[in-house]
Amino acid sequence: MGASGSTPTTPDDAPRTATADPPVEPTSTPERRPVVDDLLFVNALSACAQMQELSGPELSRIASRLVGEPGPSRRIDLLEAYYAAEGRVSDAERRRRDDRFLLVRAEEGLGAPEIVARMAALAPDLQELVLERIGDPVDGQLVLRSGDDVVAVVDDEEVYLETGEIDLRTLEARPTTTVRSLVRAFNRMLARRGEVRRLIPLRSDETREVYLAFSYEQAVMLLQSGYLDDEDPDELREMGGW
Repeated sequence: MGASGSTPTTPDDAPRTATADPPVEPTSTPERRPVVDDLLFVNALSACAQMQELSGPELSRIASRLVGEPGPSRRIDLLEAYYAAEGRVSDAERRRRDDRFLLVRAEEGLGAPEIVARMAALAPDLQELVLERIGDPVDGQLVLRSGDDVVAVVDDEEVYLETGEIDLRTLEARPTTTVRSLVRAFNRMLARRGEVRRLIPLRSDETREVYLAFSYEQAVMLLQSGYLDDEDPDELREMGGW
């Protein structure tokens, strides 16, 4: 015992101060980013002067909401998101009109007149575009009319419908046509007006058909990349009316 009568302390006997536990970092779901197929698809369309307003941040936001494996369905989801313009109505209308983006869902149950109205909105320079029948009101020839300009809607009922092609004959009370046949007639009308870009079908899925406007050279490039429904240049030329 020392002179003061106190007992010496050791480090273990010294008072201890409480230490706070390290903060726990919140866990979050990893952000979904564009996959390689998304980027290749967007770059291919951009090279064809489509989707010109798409920025990197917007693509990232779109990709964060995409699900499913790379392929037609995911690409159509990407297109739908871009042309919806994140809910900005005027921007969405402008984007669809500038690129002539046409999307038809089988579940919508649209008839041929509604499809024509949707196409007309993509070409406001055309005089009122309507679908008519010449002759018999039931079995007469279907035509697209814009003013004095008339184009027959050629529908070969014996032609096999590719997967995803929507047959409007099954959606209406009386026989009509396919979306593809209406678009083909629309392209003939554009050709008569000297329009270089025509509506061409991108590769579809089982429930949606989607079209964008391309020149023949642009469409061939996309065909070679496997992004189009048509697989032969002659079929492509016939579809576009070149």
